[in-house]
Amino acid sequence: MPQGPSQWASARRRGRNRVERRCTWGSLRGRTARAPNSFRTDSRRGKRRVDRRRLLSAPLRITQARALAAPEARRCARVRTQRGPSTRGVTVDLQYVNVEKLGHIYHIRLNRPERLNAIGAQIRHDLNQAWYEFDNDPEMRIAVVSGEGRIFSAGRDIREQAGGRPEISNPDAPVAKMGFYGVPETDKPIITAVQGGAWGAGFYIVCGSDICVAAEGARFAMSEIPTGIIGPALFVILQNLYWLPGCEIVIRGHQFDAQRAYELGIINHVVPEAELMSTAMDIAEEIAALPPVHVQVTKQQLMMARPRPSTYQSNIAFPEALDGLMALEDTREAAVAFAEKRKPVFKGR
Repeated sequence: MPQGPSQWASARRRGRNRVERRCTWGSLRGRTARAPNSFRTDSRRGKRRVDRRRLLSAPLRITQARALAAPEARRCARVRTQRGPSTRGVTVDLQYVNVEKLGHIYHIRLNRPERLNAIGAQIRHDLNQAWYEFDNDPEMRIAVVSGEGRIFSAGRDIREQAGGRPEISNPDAPVAKMGFYGVPETDKPIITAVQGGAWGAGFYIVCGSDICVAAEGARFAMSEIPTGIIGPALFVILQNLYWLPGCEIVIRGHQFDAQRAYELGIINHVVPEAELMSTAMDIAEEIAALPPVHVQVTKQQLMMARPRPSTYQSNIAFPEALDGLMALEDTREAAVAFAEKRKPVFKGR
């Protein structure tokens, strides 16, 4: 077996599996590697021998990168560039959402801490773009959603609701087909890591995930009626909660702590806040190491067995009810009173 770079030797010392290194780097130029530690390439000056270690440590050229479509070269590229989940990977920054690819883990961070990660038009659009990439990238096997700052998400941006519909940047970007919870209807697992609180639209993201890890001080609420709006809370009752606690959570809109959420089966784990992200990422690493097709087919079957609203209820009845409420004076009064930090006066119209 050929001698690899120093980092491979150190990887072996850490107990990792030995990696087969017979990579046909010569195929990058249409040739086959012939020598164990070096191979030949063609150049205008004639044939010359290139030290293999120098090539492995050098950045890929454009022509080499295009040649990686060959299966052999693609395998060798993975040996060079594959990073573990604990290593920083590719980062993409949208306006209010940051995305980081860590191996097969797709980490989405809500990044609007000055507004407690409130879900407005722009951050929702950014989320949809991120979900589209996650669902269509075959290398991404699981997503982790977290929030920057002290709150996971304070829910719908009520100040924005009071001011009308804002403009969004990059409106023509491809977006995912979203479910009622603000997450895509994807076969890939989704983990949420909640600190501080998840209210309203933030609570929907939690309910739309497959595994939720919450910090000990996290609080949850479905505070839509007190703020003059309704969401698909009836679907949350059917799919996530029992009827009696579900009705109280939705109609009263009161907050409850992480322990109560755990008792109701809304979240999976309650951990100290200092261990929140490490716990979520450990679970993600474990699932990412499983056979990806088996995981996705299993989730698909679970979703098919889950109670779902009828087409009439989801596509006609709910949108009509929402449009009717949006036209009421009480809806605007709730948003304006919240923005002005006063108690709303509802008139039933």
